[in-house]
Amino acid sequence: MLKKTLAGMLACCSLECALAPTAETPAQEMPAGRYALLVIDMQRYFVSHLAPEEAAREIPNQIEVIRAAQRNDIPVFVLQYLGCGPTIEPLMDVISGSEYHLVIKAADDGFPYTNLDELLKEGGVGTLVLAGINASFCVLSTARGAVERGYDIVTSPEIIGDSPQYADRNESAGWYQANGTWIEGHDELVRLMDGL
Repeated sequence: MLKKTLAGMLACCSLECALAPTAETPAQEMPAGRYALLVIDMQRYFVSHLAPEEAAREIPNQIEVIRAAQRNDIPVFVLQYLGCGPTIEPLMDVISGSEYHLVIKAADDGFPYTNLDELLKEGGVGTLVLAGINASFCVLSTARGAVERGYDIVTSPEIIGDSPQYADRNESAGWYQANGTWIEGHDELVRLMDGL
């Protein structure tokens, strides 16, 4: 599985240049196998704690990734924290246009005490694309739970977010980079999903 970050390359050259394959920088790749998209805790309660500019950036990016999943027959799973209300309307307006699975969880990790693992295994899923909030808590806990269960994970900093009070975001970004496929731009993630 390819584990790399494009952050250093993007700092010094254009996105097109950074993503062009060379002998030193191979093209970004997705792990092989069947995929599922997990949209985690995008509920009004949690979204209201994001900085306005973070929400304004993240929600449209997530919509693009959801549409890519739908185009490519990638199953969508909506994870909601028990007692925190429904997933926000802009996302559900897109998600509800096709089949999806709703998983209500009572812990940060979406796996314990839910049927998420069973549903994923029934679908032959081996790789999870992670979107949602908070990147340092529920998304990270679910990512850890996924890796412990043998799933590959893929995410982008443009589709996961944290409220401003969580200063350890950089630490969680390092965990995602070390344990999964970290794709800097959501548009590159969409392109790769369209190529599956």
